[in-house]
Amino acid sequence: MHYQVNKYKLILDYIQYKFPLTPTPYTDIAAELGIEPGQLINTLKILSIDGVIKRVGFTINYRSSGHTSALVAFNIKEDYIPLYAEELRRNPMVKHNYIRRHPNYNAWFTIRGKSNKEIVRQVMEIASKFKVEDYIILRSVKTYKLRVKYSLDRGISWSEPRPGKQAVRDLSYYGLNHNAVKILRKLPLKLEPYKEISGKIGIEPEELISILREMERDGTILDYGGVLDGEKIGFKYNCMVVFEGDDGTCMELLRKAYEATHIVLRESIYGEWGLNTYFMIHGVEKEGLEARIAEIMDDLGVDSYQKIYSIRRLKD
Repeated sequence: MHYQVNKYKLILDYIQYKFPLTPTPYTDIAAELGIEPGQLINTLKILSIDGVIKRVGFTINYRSSGHTSALVAFNIKEDYIPLYAEELRRNPMVKHNYIRRHPNYNAWFTIRGKSNKEIVRQVMEIASKFKVEDYIILRSVKTYKLRVKYSLDRGISWSEPRPGKQAVRDLSYYGLNHNAVKILRKLPLKLEPYKEISGKIGIEPEELISILREMERDGTILDYGGVLDGEKIGFKYNCMVVFEGDDGTCMELLRKAYEATHIVLRESIYGEWGLNTYFMIHGVEKEGLEARIAEIMDDLGVDSYQKIYSIRRLKD
């Protein structure tokens, strides 16, 4: 693995898997690790500057902001990719953008909008600008899991599914707005991070933590804690597995495939594409990743599926 992972393993494990929802999370983690809080925060700052830690914060279901989401696949000419990448990097509605290995579609990105109609309009504009004629738009029907965590012991992505009702309440139910979501996405590396941001959100730290706990119970918070850059720590293989399934298949995946970081049921709202079930999986070694994918699909009883590997990350 890269970046002296063994040296920082305990810290990286704690901020990924054991980040406490308390007023002083870094102090509490430092106590568990037997180090000074200031030492922990300084280390986290170094890891953040070096890009190993992308952020520490909350991932809140985009549907609570009234958005819908879609995965888009383009067949785009190589000459257009640099300008296309820059355009989507500036687009706040585009969350992820990758070049992937697929016989028909080489560019894959996710995009959000207030409606399917708005998403189709946005995608058509992008396609027109970069002379893309062949593309598909796959709306997210239901997200069963979104927890991107890397097991440094196993060398593969791994996390238990979050408990919760999987209800999607509007942010106003909790007294929050879209600006609060942006602030909570990245907590400051301070001894009392909630005290640091409470003035910006307009809610006292104790009440804010109570609200966040309720959001977690509801499933409005999909995940929280440290978000790592997998490539920086040696997880260089990133595979999207797609096949034909349904709600039952996704629930079975949720129970059996702890290695899956994303599990999503989709439907095509533009273009021909019959594969509606998706999961993402990441690994250090391709051989081990391939073996685990084969085991998962065998357990599901699915013989026909596609493995779509990422080649290059354009936006994340």
